[in-house]
Amino acid sequence: MSELARLFCSTLPGTAAALEQLRGRLGADAAVTDAVRRLAHSLRGSGGTYGFAAISAAAAAVEDASAAELDAGVQSLLAEL
Repeated sequence: MSELARLFCSTLPGTAAALEQLRGRLGADAAVTDAVRRLAHSLRGSGGTYGFAAISAAAAAVEDASAAELDAGVQSLLAEL
């Protein structure tokens, strides 16, 4: 595993914690939904860049999810992380 991939992996616990906190507040306001989608967008790109296709795919599903599908998508992404 490359050093950059290791660095990416080292950020995942913090990202997962942030997503978990935001997940508990989904539906509170649009800013929470936007924050979740921004994190997913970041994971989608970096997961693909560093060879973590499953993370990238799960993040893409969150980024593209409807409001009704968002919580389930975040749950799947957290499981992948």
